[in-house]
Amino acid sequence: NLDYFFKKIDELSFKELFKDCNYVTDVFSKLNNYILEKTDDKKECFAECSKFVCLSNNYIIGNNTKISDFVVIEGPVVIGNNVNIMPGTYIRPYSIIGDNCVIGFGSEIKHSIIMDNAKVASNTFVGDSIIGYKTRVGSGTIIANRRFDQGNVVLKNGNEVIDLKKDFFGSVIGDSTRLGAN
Repeated sequence: NLDYFFKKIDELSFKELFKDCNYVTDVFSKLNNYILEKTDDKKECFAECSKFVCLSNNYIIGNNTKISDFVVIEGPVVIGNNVNIMPGTYIRPYSIIGDNCVIGFGSEIKHSIIMDNAKVASNTFVGDSIIGYKTRVGSGTIIANRRFDQGNVVLKNGNEVIDLKKDFFGSVIGDSTRLGAN
């Protein structure tokens, strides 16, 4: 259940995304529609952007966020306040980056939720994942998101088998977790 992984959901600006979810993976079935509703026909950027930033499609980017050179943000995405996005980063569609996050040099975020105060270090790939509050993902980490045989992802919860009915799923990493480099 959500409480096992995440203790700060009620403090998130996007907490309604987690409402009525029985399993943590239920969030992914709601993510695309949630982001589309939030960003519908919006291109709101309150960030401090370098002149070499590519922003496309719809997006909402919060106050005091700093976006460095050669960053590509392909919406629809929601990026919070006080975020620091380092050079060469690629933020792909249907991603949420919470408040006070750092996304390191050359990293890629795809269809994921990065909760408040999390840090994704340099040269890291996070795909189809949820990264918890105050979690740190070390440099060079790859959170793979596709089965080798491209079949549906199946999870086990005790004796229960849950077919996610999709072939992409990365990881759910709880609050205040630390992953080392590589």
